[in-house]
Amino acid sequence: MSEDATGEQPAGKWDEVAQGLGELRRRQGDPSYAEIARLVSEQRLADGASPAASRVARSTVFDCFKTGRTRINLPLVREIARALGADTEVVDGWVLESLQRSSGRTLPPTEPAAAPHAEAAGAREAVEREPGSVATEEHGAVPIAAPAASTAPLAPAEPAALLDEKPPFVPVWQILVAMVLCLLIDLMGRYLTTVSHLPLHLDMVGTATAAMLLGPWRGAAVGAAMNVAGVLSIEDSLDWVSLAFAGVNVLGGLVWGFGIHRWGWGRTLPRLLGLSLVVAVLCSAQAVPILLIFFHSGMQPGTDFVIEAVYERVPRLDVALAIANLIVSVADKMISTFVGLSLAALAPRAMRWRLERQVPLVRS
Repeated sequence: MSEDATGEQPAGKWDEVAQGLGELRRRQGDPSYAEIARLVSEQRLADGASPAASRVARSTVFDCFKTGRTRINLPLVREIARALGADTEVVDGWVLESLQRSSGRTLPPTEPAAAPHAEAAGAREAVEREPGSVATEEHGAVPIAAPAASTAPLAPAEPAALLDEKPPFVPVWQILVAMVLCLLIDLMGRYLTTVSHLPLHLDMVGTATAAMLLGPWRGAAVGAAMNVAGVLSIEDSLDWVSLAFAGVNVLGGLVWGFGIHRWGWGRTLPRLLGLSLVVAVLCSAQAVPILLIFFHSGMQPGTDFVIEAVYERVPRLDVALAIANLIVSVADKMISTFVGLSLAALAPRAMRWRLERQVPLVRS
């Protein structure tokens, strides 16, 4: 269960703001408050702040998510929203809604909706010019008094619409081109290890790229296509054994894709390392029985000396093969994860829109 500072029903003066931040946090996979503080600090450094001025405490971030508050640190709230992938205008919509509720004003049902930018400007002006507000230095708390009664209705806010960001449209042909390029990357990696006898596989770099960039099922499709295309060996005969390993590549594509886009394993460097280890262990567990069936000696080009080195210490072929394959798989999947992530970061911005919201490392 993830810790959450927000409640269900607005009760405090600025609960709409706190609940809006909580919803953003849930949409981003419930990153910890310490992680959000780190993202805010990185933003401040990128904006030119000094290291001392860029630091923000976890408890300070946590306070912004608490309901029932009478004071609001508006600059920090905007920074948190930005760190969680939303525009600052979303915060202005929450503020406008809070001001409207706290003043007890209601809108006529026939009142036309104002444009989002007008709402944002009105909310910002209402906060910044509110009577009784205390001027503070940058990133300081901003106490805001309740607005005076007025007969003029406030412009209606639509925070839900602003919050519900829609991904940009990506044409199908661009997705297909990206998948073909990922397939070619897999085949190039396989060719490289075959001709150079490297103790790696490198035939899942493109699969990892597709899974992280385009989603788990497209990544799995690229992995399966690699094994089908791999039947056409660089040697004279067809390599039908390649089809036996199709499940390994499909499994890797699914774990990479779901790990990034559903389980939140791309938010920090340790999680990415953990994702690589999980892919390595699962793929190795599936590959070892296949190796024992099709390669009775357990030997493969490029990994022979690894197996022999382990076999000298563990004189049992199946155990030595499992250990050696896991060692090679861990190194291979680490390379595939981070090279794949680097390649995915080169994709058009519309295509990597989802990835940027799951992996802060690729945000520009």
